[in-house]
Amino acid sequence: MYIIRKYLIFFIALILNSFVIIKIKKSIVLSDVIFNEESFTNKFSQVKIYVPLLNDSNFFRNNIKRENYTILKKINEKLFKPYKKLVNIHNYSYILNPEYKICGENNGSDVLLMTFVPISVGRFSNRNLIRRTWANTELNRNMRVVFLIGKSSSEKLNTLIKLEYSIYGDIVQEDFLDDYRNLTYKGIMAMKWISEYCPNVKHILKVDDDIIANIFILLRHLKWLDNYNLFSSKTIMCLVWSKMDVIRDKDNKWYVSKEEFKNDYYEDYCSGSAYLLTNDLPSLMFNASFYTEFFWVDDYYMTGRLALSVNATHKNFNSIFILNVPPSVIVKKFTDKLTSDYTVFGHLPNELNMIYSLWNFIVEKQLSRYPNLFISNEKNVFLVEKNDFSYLRLFEWKKNFSEKYIVI
Repeated sequence: MYIIRKYLIFFIALILNSFVIIKIKKSIVLSDVIFNEESFTNKFSQVKIYVPLLNDSNFFRNNIKRENYTILKKINEKLFKPYKKLVNIHNYSYILNPEYKICGENNGSDVLLMTFVPISVGRFSNRNLIRRTWANTELNRNMRVVFLIGKSSSEKLNTLIKLEYSIYGDIVQEDFLDDYRNLTYKGIMAMKWISEYCPNVKHILKVDDDIIANIFILLRHLKWLDNYNLFSSKTIMCLVWSKMDVIRDKDNKWYVSKEEFKNDYYEDYCSGSAYLLTNDLPSLMFNASFYTEFFWVDDYYMTGRLALSVNATHKNFNSIFILNVPPSVIVKKFTDKLTSDYTVFGHLPNELNMIYSLWNFIVEKQLSRYPNLFISNEKNVFLVEKNDFSYLRLFEWKKNFSEKYIVI
């Protein structure tokens, strides 16, 4: 009995000691680096995901796919306001991924504008229209575009998407269901993909698939702002919505219940028709999305809730948008001499032929100014005309801007 009691006490002490050691080791792991930084940097994505103190050090190993993280460090509590724990794990894998083929091996350092278009799987005509009009990269060689989709419940559509991808190579697809209430996932996917494959692009543009864009004005404007260093970090330029009412009508497409969102109005956010991000935001916003509670209204989540969590600033760009008006008004704005030089984005849902017609007008106007537009990518393509920026009332013109043109 004495020997049995002695061994029993020994084993109990050993178990208690092991438990203490495990606890100590776990606290060290959770307060410093969870996984080896060097090995994960070499093998997986370059996107840095910051994690908080977790109750279980195996949480990431068991719940997050390796492609979705690399360097895992203690959370910067000053940066992420909403939560200090994971509340929105974007745990999805790529099905289709052009990787570095879009921005090249230099990760987009020679790309002025990276554009992403969240779009439904079945909207083949809209994608082709965008490729042939304002997102024609042969015409604008310092711009890139990708289309973001989820997985369709129809295997036929998924097969057709693979065929389309094999032809154009400009589609990024993840394995979440392509559904209207999953649009937020497409926004998070965009931040993830750009952070990894195009981190050096100068500007990021999000555009809906039913928008007509005078991309020439926008590109010249961006080059002008770059030239005079008028961009601030962590900035979103957009049509800003302030204190928009939360829709409580159950018959409305945008109905949101009190359980989903308790306040009666939204904090400031951007119209999702189009908005511009500075290039420091994608990685910050993707990181922050892990700690920012999911909300299905993607415009508000991405440019409101998520933007606030990284202390991003909205810059009001309202005057270049034409939204929520009859198509005839948009046509007039894009073609009238008084307004065509500062109208950049117009919303034309279900008006593909009208978008084609307007684009032809825009190109003809550009050719009348820059005859070599289709021949080369010389400096004269990027001449800045003062009228292109007549809407920028808040900017002070430089002294040398009195000339008609400035080459940048």
